Amino acid sequence: MPFGLVSAWNKRRRSKSQDHTDPWIYRPAEFWQLEDQAPQAPKKRHGSSVFTLKEMEEATCSFSDDNLLGKGGFGKVYRGTLRSGE
Repeated sequence: MPFGLVSAWNKRRRSKSQDHTDPWIYRPAEFWQLEDQAPQAPKKRHGSSVFTLKEMEEATCSFSDDNLLGKGGFGKVYRGTLRSGE
């Protein structure tokens, strides 16, 4: 009995909603693009970043022992400077 009441209530609620589109119907990516959206400026990085091995080798002088800061549970930690000066 409770299942029938919940089902009827959900059906009535869906029929009153403003959006009558079925969320399970496939729509191409162009459907989701906002036409009035202006291009955004690149965001500044806050937090962690991802670097390639080549970038890390350049920044740390090929993982030189002079740039070794310490060792921990996650491995060795090196000091380095990126091309951007960071």
